Amino acid sequence: YKKKKKKHNKNIMVALTTHHLISPASLPPYSPVPPTPIPGLAEAETATTNNNDNEYLSVLSYNVLLPNSVDGWWNYKMYLPPLFSSSSSSSTTTSNDDVVTDISSWDYRRNLLRERIGLIDADVVCFQEVSPLSFEEDFAFMKEDLGYDGCELFKKGRFRPATFWKTRKCDLVGAPVHKDRTLLTAFRVVSKKDDATGTATAEEKKEDKNSSKEDKKWYVLNCHLQAGSQGGRRVRQIHEGMRAVFTLAKKLKEKDPKSPNLIVCGDFNGGPECGAVKYIEEGFISPDFIEDGEPVTSKLKESPLSLPLLDAMNVPEIQRKDKNPPPPTLVVPELISLLVEIDESLSEED
Repeated sequence: YKKKKKKHNKNIMVALTTHHLISPASLPPYSPVPPTPIPGLAEAETATTNNNDNEYLSVLSYNVLLPNSVDGWWNYKMYLPPLFSSSSSSSTTTSNDDVVTDISSWDYRRNLLRERIGLIDADVVCFQEVSPLSFEEDFAFMKEDLGYDGCELFKKGRFRPATFWKTRKCDLVGAPVHKDRTLLTAFRVVSKKDDATGTATAEEKKEDKNSSKEDKKWYVLNCHLQAGSQGGRRVRQIHEGMRAVFTLAKKLKEKDPKSPNLIVCGDFNGGPECGAVKYIEEGFISPDFIEDGEPVTSKLKESPLSLPLLDAMNVPEIQRKDKNPPPPTLVVPELISLLVEIDESLSEED
């Protein structure tokens, strides 16, 4: 396949993935600096902020990791659950057992989510692994406590993506698009005047929209790609999601539907070596790409967009105009090595 690698000559799309994990886990105070113009990077608002009303959209992504309050599998499948409940009358129960039980409960973890999400105060929040059985109750705090009064839950599956947004910050544009483990939403940022007063009517918002030189829309693709040795399916899922972005951009009459303001975020279930990440960072994937010993595609798959995406954690390449550090990624201890013994005497052939 004689395919030239697409050049990153215009930063209009950003991928927020989990394969560049850097600290800090704590968030420093945010203080935007007036942007310094950078030739060729005038459209890089997806990773930066500036003083124009509709020039940026802040997005936070969290895999909340089941269990939710009712259904669960991940935490207690991989890690030892508490041996005793706080209500146990066993004489062997100690105060430490009670503490362990409390911090492993959904109520405790939900409070941590509420605190962290409230601190960040993003315009849009993308979740993965939420349970439809208890979704409304488990995440009622998003609207009641944090003001996220817009919500879209993925239509099927045991644990699903869900996207929340603040309607005083952004308006949903068009109907959300549900594909295989991807959820696409499009937004128009509400002006600062509307945000400050909180009293703008639908007609006033329409006038504000019509008075803008450009009706700028933001596309958010919330992904939870297939886990396990399913590289081919992950590639199909992200390819389908990107096609959905292009289709929706055409439907919404973008001037150039191949160059939308796009943020891809979520759980890719793979690192920089996986085909799905290669696809969005290079703009294509070919049959000679091998993952888990198998090709991830039988034919060349190309992104319908004009440019590949950039990882938001890749600071030198994005050249952040606001001079702030990259988006924080919460880093947790790696515990698998404590559960699996590696025999270093074995070669790869063995």
